[in-house]
Amino acid sequence: DFFPQKFPSGVYHLSAAGETTWHGFARAILESAGLKTPLVPIRSDEYPAAAKRPTNSLLDNSKLSATFGIALRDWREDVAAVLAAIH
Repeated sequence: DFFPQKFPSGVYHLSAAGETTWHGFARAILESAGLKTPLVPIRSDEYPAAAKRPTNSLLDNSKLSATFGIALRDWREDVAAVLAAIH
């Protein structure tokens, strides 16, 4: 067996540490890339999507961390790493 012990079943979220909005994510990418592109924040309910968006859709990694001892680095570090890899 890959896992020698049984772990609790259920949903485990796996996302980079920290939190942001789509606007914050886009802003970080543009700034890291040295781009001065105008960026206008809007609320989720202002975006014309077919599906209704939740008010708060942050993923909680605490179950993953507590069960497997996994702690992921901050999302800003990953943005910088990806931009460095593609330049």
